[in-house]
Amino acid sequence: MLAASLALATTSNAATAQASRVGEPTYGNGLWDHCQAQSPNYDRGFCDGFILAAARASYDTNLKHPFFCIPAGVLNNQLFDIVRNGLHDHPEERHYGSNQLVITYLHRAFPCAK
Repeated sequence: MLAASLALATTSNAATAQASRVGEPTYGNGLWDHCQAQSPNYDRGFCDGFILAAARASYDTNLKHPFFCIPAGVLNNQLFDIVRNGLHDHPEERHYGSNQLVITYLHRAFPCAK
């Protein structure tokens, strides 16, 4: 009886933990929820701010091997579009961390020369 109760509690806790991750902006699914907002409101602003902050925090041209290389003249709106399109086009990746996804999509769009 105790073993069955522990198994049920463990399963329930795992399901709750997984369900709570879905809407968190630290994961792609949560960021996607914010980015889907149709009007410029809190959610859309949060999405754009998160993308810009993650991109700037990860973009260091002094690194020997930077994650991505954004060409001169690229506008912030282009970065937002690239990440939103990545989240839209790759729902199978949305369970990964949001920072990781921003870096991945910007790397795909702007790889550095070797």
